[in-house]
Amino acid sequence: NGCSVTSVQVITEDIAAPVVTAGNTGPVCEGEALDLTSDLAGMTDYSWTGPLGYTATVQNPQVSASTTPAMGGVYSVTVTDGNGCVSVASTTTAVVNALPATSPITGNTTPSCSATGETYNVTLTAGSSYSWAVPAGASITAGSAGPDNDAITVDFGGTNGDITVVETNSDGCSASAVSLTISLQGCGLDAEFVADDVSVCDGETVTFTNLSVGTTGSTTYAWDFGANSSPATATGIGSHAVTYSGSGNSTVSLTITDGASNVETKTDYITINPLPTPTITGPTESCLNESGVFTTTLNADHSYAWVITGATASGAIDANTLTVDLDTAGTATVQVTETNDLTGCSTMSTIFNITVYDEPTIGEIQSNNKLTRR
Repeated sequence: NGCSVTSVQVITEDIAAPVVTAGNTGPVCEGEALDLTSDLAGMTDYSWTGPLGYTATVQNPQVSASTTPAMGGVYSVTVTDGNGCVSVASTTTAVVNALPATSPITGNTTPSCSATGETYNVTLTAGSSYSWAVPAGASITAGSAGPDNDAITVDFGGTNGDITVVETNSDGCSASAVSLTISLQGCGLDAEFVADDVSVCDGETVTFTNLSVGTTGSTTYAWDFGANSSPATATGIGSHAVTYSGSGNSTVSLTITDGASNVETKTDYITINPLPTPTITGPTESCLNESGVFTTTLNADHSYAWVITGATASGAIDANTLTVDLDTAGTATVQVTETNDLTGCSTMSTIFNITVYDEPTIGEIQSNNKLTRR
């Protein structure tokens, strides 16, 4: 009869939801990158959530290229496959370890050149190790190995520089280096000085000038000007004016100190030449118009210059002997300057006085009514 029957049968297939496993690249240290991982590729959707409102929609997202400890915590991911099936959330716990907070280095910043046994330290964080570095020429004699080596002992050489330390905590995280600048005192010190005259006469003054190098504003100066000097010592950079007396040689030294010390000594540097001691001999009294001969001791390589008042020289006035005409009644004087021609030292004698008597006056005598002149 042409009739037909259609039968429809609905078959339902159970499709399993995807199963995802979350992971991360931690633990990491603060400042390092943190990445998240999921083991299912090719999903149509990825949904990540995490601390500080974090979200992402890729399979293996990066939380940050430079993490902070607050980024540590639980991250969760769900995925959706091509059938629209959504996975159960998978979680992973990321750890971001904080960096050590290294304290400033304490210790002497201005040790002496080549100082030994200087101690430097930071505040100890239990379990941390410390990697120390010192200036060229210096060495660490204690505290170089950790952990807990927060203090070191250093023997210095002659080079300035920095002491640095890098702290690594028990999590393996290292802080930025902390430095302390070292300025060695006295390295390169070289004492030197000069006098404006090294051969002087008794009573003359010498000026000393400092020529030292390697000094700073903190350098101290100690001068010793040697025998027969006034002042005998001085401090300060100078210049210094010093008077020498007597005769002989004087050794001069300068000590400069700036942590370390350096000394310059010049043996017999200053020669003190004695002054001549002229003494005049000759008549102290004379009649008018007589001649007088005056002398002083003759010394080799010495010259003489006479000064005369109240009389007239009758010969040379540049020898050790002087002849004068005592042609003026009253008081005549002579004086001589004696010079050592080798040293240039000279002395003028004391004034030598001569009393010159006038001729007696001839009086008139009357006798027997005659005038007699006497």
